Amino acid sequence: SRGAVPEVGEAVKSTSGTAPLEVSFTGIVTGQASTYSWDFGDGSGSSSLNPIHTYGVPGTYTVTFTATGPGGSGSKTKPGHIDVSPAGGVTPPQVITFTANVTSGVAPLTVWFSPTISGTTVFYLWDFGDGATSDLITPTHTYDGPGVYTVSLEVGNAGGTHKLVREGFITVYARVYLPLVLKGS
Repeated sequence: SRGAVPEVGEAVKSTSGTAPLEVSFTGIVTGQASTYSWDFGDGSGSSSLNPIHTYGVPGTYTVTFTATGPGGSGSKTKPGHIDVSPAGGVTPPQVITFTANVTSGVAPLTVWFSPTISGTTVFYLWDFGDGATSDLITPTHTYDGPGVYTVSLEVGNAGGTHKLVREGFITVYARVYLPLVLKGS
């Protein structure tokens, strides 16, 4: 007889922590098994019974453990069992607000932008609403054509990103030329 299918018990305790997170897995098998297979949920795995795996990227991972013997395979899947937070507890920055030296005027209109940010910021990405962008902290941008423009600022660090969008923030008017009429005497 080939023997019974191996039964897989509680494969791993629910674990959470910050990246990089090292997790020790324990394979519990009842019955005869000759090979083991772990799927750590992040694209990697192991053939050890009791592997140690390090999760480097924040996220929630589903773990599957499979044991195979003469009678077939048994497996256990634990959805969302590993929860990895951003590295070193880094908090994403927040865009509290941003201002401009002028928010309306006649084209071409040059505007200087200034943000108010909380937290450590590694990158800035401004979108001026007319197809132009900037990665400067306090950029200057010239609007060449008339229109109402939505401006956004996205900031980020190792902990994540935050974006503030201000609808219709800049209004640019067309230059109107009026003929100058001099009254004769």
